[in-house]
Amino acid sequence: MSASQWIRSFLDWLKSMLGRTPRTSATTVLGEWHSKRVSVFRIRNDSIPGCCEFWKVDHHHEEATFWICCINLAQLRADLAELGTNPGAFLRTHHRGMAHDLQSQLEAQNQYLASHYWICGISRPYAGIDPKGRHYRSFRNCHLTLLAGDFQGIADSYAGDRYIRRFAREVASRIANCEFREYRSAATWVAAIKTIDWVRWLEGMAQGKDGIDLHHRLQVRKPKKYRSV
Repeated sequence: MSASQWIRSFLDWLKSMLGRTPRTSATTVLGEWHSKRVSVFRIRNDSIPGCCEFWKVDHHHEEATFWICCINLAQLRADLAELGTNPGAFLRTHHRGMAHDLQSQLEAQNQYLASHYWICGISRPYAGIDPKGRHYRSFRNCHLTLLAGDFQGIADSYAGDRYIRRFAREVASRIANCEFREYRSAATWVAAIKTIDWVRWLEGMAQGKDGIDLHHRLQVRKPKKYRSV
């Protein structure tokens, strides 16, 4: 599989995950719960290189979805090696601006030592008409964030994905239940999520009681000679 083919498959998979219910046969819903206001899904799909955790929260009243995709960099490198590409190239394609946005953030985040990528975003459905006059319904991302961080600490690879999975679960729960401080002063749920300082929040969790270490730094700059895309 070429890099461009893999990128298309990744974005198509993400697009299917952002529907009201997952629709791909290779996808497993590991957990879900629903209320009048939101639906929350924890999803697994082993065909996505490097993905170790995926959550989505559908807000019914605002017709918006918040999602989290956690990428293990060691696994990503191994998976992409088989595809003949690399982490610095895996989003270099044109896909309605989404890939370009993530690629730009990926390059900016390359300055940090990291074990994982934390990728999250907000999407909203929209309807359109194709050149043949056919009506269709798809999604559009209105806010994307990618950050590289050390989600393992001194335990390194022995820590695996357990911390980032724990953080993703807690964040998804708090976002779904509006239990985050930005929500108190925002006009809407979506507006509140857009103002979140993700480095601050995740580093606070990493330094917490069930986190990595009291003095853990989520983002530490690489020595210049090791910076490469």
